[in-house]
Amino acid sequence: MQLETAKQRATEGLWSREGGHCVSILVADLAKMHSNATSDEVDTTIDDVYEVCSQLVHTCPLCGDEAKQDDVEWTCTACPWVGDEPEEEAREAYEHWIVSDWLAEKLRDKGEMVGELHGLTIWGRCTTGQAIALDGVMQEIAKDLGLWEEVSVDE
Repeated sequence: MQLETAKQRATEGLWSREGGHCVSILVADLAKMHSNATSDEVDTTIDDVYEVCSQLVHTCPLCGDEAKQDDVEWTCTACPWVGDEPEEEAREAYEHWIVSDWLAEKLRDKGEMVGELHGLTIWGRCTTGQAIALDGVMQEIAKDLGLWEEVSVDE
């Protein structure tokens, strides 16, 4: 077994314990309700929907990755850039998944879009077209938990 395959399986195990079903169609249908919204309840629901559909993030002017502010300055999470407050750009979720509250907290810590919608904890995933075990943020969480250290490679 190759090391990358073992890491993917460890990440898949994490997802199978803490992830759930895709609810992208549900979120899209609720977003469509906004155009017909007449009650405060629907307006509140649409605010919850938007929370997992789009968010503004500061992006690094050099590499385009997310920039964060500490007590004094702005820095990039992926390159050595340091500078003044960069511009904000909208990040859009392409998929929506039910996740556990525990995983939601881990995803929030990584800057991911997570919100609650009618009692469901929803992750607004900004990637699509690949297995969740290959998703960079899920791999980071698995690695942070030490799940990758537990894998072995059969020679």
